[in-house]
Amino acid sequence: MLPTVEALDLKISNLITNNALEYSTNWDKAQHKYDTFLTNKNIKHWTIPSKETQYFEFLHDFNSIIHEEFYINLIKWEKNYSIKKIQSELNEFMRYYNFERPINKGSNKGKTPIEVIMSTKDKDFPLPLWFYVDSIKDGDKMW
Repeated sequence: MLPTVEALDLKISNLITNNALEYSTNWDKAQHKYDTFLTNKNIKHWTIPSKETQYFEFLHDFNSIIHEEFYINLIKWEKNYSIKKIQSELNEFMRYYNFERPINKGSNKGKTPIEVIMSTKDKDFPLPLWFYVDSIKDGDKMW
């Protein structure tokens, strides 16, 4: 994600996640690699209990979209995809999602995610980072 964030000249100073296992496990000598990565990038990490779903409505919407528009179609058309092929297809879908597919509800209805990001990038305004990218520079790998 960082190469895209840098290419768009975005600054991430705070990251809010739920407190699910993916953000609280993977310990190496009692140090959490996810938090270490964020600390090294000067990003403050805030967690919200997973049960407080109102904070993650946009994420639930995104999960529904990716399920309905990507995974269901993938299963309909091909039964024997390799992991590499699924990742490639997902990357292509995410490019479509971020740059072409209009948001269908809320205050950003009719805009694409990239339009929302670019219209708010110079403001100190929180954005849901549904913006997905498919590669990380070797020096930026978390694990």
